[in-house]
Formats: sequence, C-alpha cells, structure tokens
Amino acid sequence: MFSRALLENRDAIKDGLRGPYLVIRDALEPDKAERLHAELAGTARWERQSVTQRNFRYQRQQIRIGSGADLNDVPASLVELYRFLTSAATLQWAHEVSGRRCVDFMGGAALYGHGDGISLHNDFMPHDGDHGGKLIRAMTFNYYLTKEWRPEWGGTFVWDKPRATIVPEFNTLVLFLVGPRSLHWVEPVADNVPAQRLAITGWFMRRRDVPRRRLQPR
Repeated sequence: MFSRALLENRDAIKDGLRGPYLVIRDALEPDKAERLHAELAGTARWERQSVTQRNFRYQRQQIRIGSGADLNDVPASLVELYRFLTSAATLQWAHEVSGRRCVDFMGGAALYGHGDGISLHNDFMPHDGDHGGKLIRAMTFNYYLTKEWRPEWGGTFVWDKPRATIVPEFNTLVLFLVGPRSLHWVEPVADNVPAQRLAITGWFMRRRDVPRRRLQPR
C-alpha cells in the first residue's frame, strides 16, 4: 500500500527522522488513498472520544484498530491498511527507518469536527500487549486524508520546539520518533467548517523491557 518512494527510500527516511519529524507527500498508492477517503467519509462507525483534565484536552471521533479492537463493520480499506501495517514486512521497514524494533501497530481513523482538537502532549504511553507485558509507542504515524483543507479552519498539526505547523493535506504522512521532547498538538477545528478533517493516526509499538526482580536470599 505504501508508495514506491516510501518503501525504497529507507535511508532518506531514517535521516529525515532526525529532523525531528518528517513530512512525506503521496505516501500511499493513489487508488488506496482514494478508497480510504471514500469509505471513511461515508461510514457511520465513528465513536466519540473526549478527555478533559486540568492540563490536557482530547476530543475527536475515532474508529479504533489494533490489539483488542472490534473490527466488525469497520471499512474494508481501513482493515486492509491495518493488516498491512502489522505485516512482518512493514514492521521490518519501521524497524529499519526508526532504529527501534517494532512489533505491532495500534491506532485508528480519526475525524475532527467543530471544536475537536488535542492539547500539548508527547504521545508517550504504555499499552498492554496481547501476550502479557507492556508495549510502548516507538514511532508516530499521522496520515492525512483531508481534501482541500484551509489553514483558517484550524485542525493544524503543531510541533512545539522548534515551532512548526503542518496543514493536513490529502495523502500526506507525518512520521516522528516518540520521546520526552516529541511535544505537539492539534489546533481546535473552527465552527461551520464545510469539510471533514480525516486522518489515520497510530503508532508502531515496541516492547518495554521490565527487569526481572532478583530473589533475595533469606
């Protein structure tokens, strides 16, 4: 599903991830991108997610994919993308470009409507693995399926330091390595926006090694 440029330019992508983020245009094959857009724009499978805490706000609709997710009635193109992202070949690609041994992919499709956005965060979060143990986010995968989006509508991806903004554009992928300094946010979408801000947002995951407790002699 990845474009040839994305698959073949592994060294360039690896270098670009030092940037500290990388923007890749025409990331998926055109027919795959169009099918994803059409099916996500027409589905009613969305679920509202909303978290409001003292220093954090998260609000959008999502179709979750990943370990433990219910894939019933999920658009076929999204399931196809999920199978591709969790394939051995793609996980090996993620390992080669990130330098981190990726073992899974978690995330989902995202739809931002009026007022939806995410406040400042760095994406670091542990998850339970399928077979016990913990997984942590290794590399973020933000893939935009928005068509003809205007900056004044909000919904812009903002990287904190050095400050940079990325307007979501159709078939564009943003990659970055997750760490304490990978701080970013999504600006709230303005009222009365006539378009849908569609995206696939997720993470290539790696195992978090937990040292075994040593037995103490009595």
